[in-house]
Amino acid sequence: MPKAGGTSFKFFLKENFRDQLYLDYTDYPDHLNEKQINDKLKKYNNCFYNLKPYYFNLKNKSIFHGHFLAAKYKCYLAKENACFITWLRDPIERLVSHYYYWLKTYNKERSLALHKRVVEEKWSLEKFCFSKEMKNLYSKFLIDFDIKNFDFIGIVEKYDEDFIYFNNFISKIKNPTLPDLNKTVKPEKNHFDNDIKGQLKQFHKKDYEIYDYALRMRKKRINSYE
Repeated sequence: MPKAGGTSFKFFLKENFRDQLYLDYTDYPDHLNEKQINDKLKKYNNCFYNLKPYYFNLKNKSIFHGHFLAAKYKCYLAKENACFITWLRDPIERLVSHYYYWLKTYNKERSLALHKRVVEEKWSLEKFCFSKEMKNLYSKFLIDFDIKNFDFIGIVEKYDEDFIYFNNFISKIKNPTLPDLNKTVKPEKNHFDNDIKGQLKQFHKKDYEIYDYALRMRKKRINSYE
């Protein structure tokens, strides 16, 4: 998920699993409309068709990391010992970070169409957060993929604690390093008043349902660990 600790986690994966790691940033779900996403899903419903263009890149790779539609690798659910992992953060905080990151990284030649619109049309933070393009972004990434398929969902607000758990029970690397990379500095602390926050939570209701599920699973995980 964009702006949900992915850069730090990618660093950890590259440091410890470089030969097994395949980085996939080809889908850009945050830039796609509903029709474009559905067109991709039709292709991804056939696992062989999905992976055929990547065959030589995927050969001998066992870890896939990036920003992609989760359903792209749904065929791996049938594989023994497959492990699906993601990190989530409060949807409003993720949106705020996404907005300021796009302002900071805008490039007239290389930025994609939606990124250009946001910057060149001088969208306000509020317009960005209430835009149909950014509505329920988690749901976009997880379309046609049940959230219950994830074996581990880390919470960005508890990154250090959840990473320790992840390493202890999944990656099992001795003395791992997880730097705090790509942190977006936001000019305000309180971005919205309570009324606007309430409206945003309703607007992004599906994403809050996903996030709340992740929080419940984290609580259950901690209780069983203790």
